[in-house]
Amino acid sequence: MANYSITSVARRVVYSGSAGVGPYSFSFPILAQTDIQVYIDSTIKSLTTDYTVNLSTSNGTGSITFTTNPTTPTSSNTIILVGGKTIERTTDFVTAGDLLASSLNTELDALTIFIQQLSENNDRSIKGPIADSTSLSMELPTATSRANKVLSFSSTGVPEADLAKTDVSTVAGLSSEITTLSGISSAISGVNAVASNVSTVAGISSAVSSVASKASLITSDFVSDLNTLAVTDVINDINTLATSDIVSDLNTLATSDVVSDLNTLATSDVVTDLNKLATTDIVNDINTLATTDIVSDLNTLATSDIVSDLNTLATSDIVTDLSLLATSANVTNMATLGASGVVTNIATVAGANSNISTVAGIASNVSTVAGNTSNVNTVAGANSNISSVAGSISNVNTVASNISGVNSFADRYRVDSSDPSSSLDEGDLAYNTSSNVLKYYNGSAWITIVAGSLTDIVQDGSPQLGANLDVQTHSIVSTSNRDIAITPNGSGKVVLDGLSYPVSDGTADQAITTDGSGNLTFSTIQASEISTPGNVFSNYNSISSNCSTTTASTKNSILYGQISVTGSATWTVGGNGILQII
Repeated sequence: MANYSITSVARRVVYSGSAGVGPYSFSFPILAQTDIQVYIDSTIKSLTTDYTVNLSTSNGTGSITFTTNPTTPTSSNTIILVGGKTIERTTDFVTAGDLLASSLNTELDALTIFIQQLSENNDRSIKGPIADSTSLSMELPTATSRANKVLSFSSTGVPEADLAKTDVSTVAGLSSEITTLSGISSAISGVNAVASNVSTVAGISSAVSSVASKASLITSDFVSDLNTLAVTDVINDINTLATSDIVSDLNTLATSDVVSDLNTLATSDVVTDLNKLATTDIVNDINTLATTDIVSDLNTLATSDIVSDLNTLATSDIVTDLSLLATSANVTNMATLGASGVVTNIATVAGANSNISTVAGIASNVSTVAGNTSNVNTVAGANSNISSVAGSISNVNTVASNISGVNSFADRYRVDSSDPSSSLDEGDLAYNTSSNVLKYYNGSAWITIVAGSLTDIVQDGSPQLGANLDVQTHSIVSTSNRDIAITPNGSGKVVLDGLSYPVSDGTADQAITTDGSGNLTFSTIQASEISTPGNVFSNYNSISSNCSTTTASTKNSILYGQISVTGSATWTVGGNGILQII
């Protein structure tokens, strides 16, 4: 059992492997050969198999010697000897038993060794300084989340792992570009206020690359027009007009013939008409024309902004990431910049630093357009139209100077899947894409405009009723003593109040009779019909066959005029009735 002092000494010693198998000494006391751990580089070795321990019984120090099999260290290896006593207690003091000084010394020696081992291990750990708050968590992110990441610290000093190792390597390869960018730090300060838009623009990098080839369009006139158009009202109008239908119309209109027509339309007279877009006569023409102009302006506007954003924001991103790597927001941006496409853009932007000073003066416009990224993506799909419209830039300037008329039209005419319910004025127009109808607002409701609608029935040569005709308190009256003809088609009949009239005229002296079921016919009253009791005949003056009748006791049979009897026909009257011949 050991009986020596445990001195204050670090329980760790490091050597190079130049001594080969050793020996390699250690000056911290141990109690047994198993109380030390031996490493070659970062690999722990096993007692007896890889090394042996020579331990002094007087002070607990000693040395280790490697076996030649399986391992012989070389000068390129690092040998580490560190305290490795297993933290455990193997003895116990029994009540009323012996309490020997040697036993106490052994336990206290072990405790001291444990404390020294823990102290040495803690000295190699990351820990906050004494001045830090104890509420900060210094725990590392999980192994999965920190895999292949660079360890950094958040704005509060908490460990995090957001930046990929590959991104750091990529940025390190841009040292020449970074040197170029450092020379334009004053311009970077000017656009630093729009740094929040960097992430937004980075998300549409493919659209930015699509329009980057149009940088030649950025002239002083164009920038002036950009400042005129990049206001909230115009942006709102652009949002209204930048629908798939309008873009489709733009693709149709962006032909050389239509561009030529636009040149013709860009006269003072037409501009005056544009200021009066709310009139019904020109609304259809302005519909197409205004859509083309506004979407064309959007194409031009987006090209200028995106190129300018690329020149400005890419510079801001790189410089900010390099100077503020410890913040979570810029770590995210650094990961974005590490993409191969963005790295290529960085190299391109570094050669365009002369544009940055110009764009810095319109930073507010950059923020406005950044809030409309969906429109930028829409416009990027119409990139081929930009070249056609660029030849008509004078027309764009004309429309920009008459923007109040464009705004008026956007307020008056809208296209949506449902009827608008806000900002309504009498005379507003709207096209409902769900029902595919054009409507106007009468001050209280949306009214459908029927194609070819009439102002008078006389305008329709073949009118048809869509429902029952209700005359209300009026009558159907002809003029100039004209007849009112009602003529059914084919076998159809005239039915008045449920009575069906004959479809053709009868013969002379016939009368209209009914079958009791609403059907009327022309009929000749024959003598044989007199046999029906109770009949009363008026102006009957011909008998062509024998007949008899029994009159009702309450009715008389009356004949008017001369009676003509054919042949030897006999007419017999029975019953209590009276036959009167007048």
